[in-house]
Amino acid sequence: MSVATPDQRLGLKYVGVPTTIAATTTSGSDRVGPLAAGIWEITTSAACFYRQGGSGVAATTSSNPLWTNERLELHVEKTADAYVAAITASGTATVYLVPRSS
Repeated sequence: MSVATPDQRLGLKYVGVPTTIAATTTSGSDRVGPLAAGIWEITTSAACFYRQGGSGVAATTSSNPLWTNERLELHVEKTADAYVAAITASGTATVYLVPRSS
């Protein structure tokens, strides 16, 4: 007997092209938004840190960690949480934000 994945249980589908952030070690300049309301998947090409918030959001190395190829869901409900910022501890990373729909 196979176990349904969360995507299968929730009926989530990819519904658009990814939005990307070119994350570097400089906080504040690496942000994107506003994102449309709904569910977004966030993943990255290299370990980094991210923060979700309003238009002035800035990520620091004490923000939420996002490991290489980890997939997390972000929920955007209003303008106050429609921006995402990312930063790396060293080097660079590409952070992908992909819209999802059920």
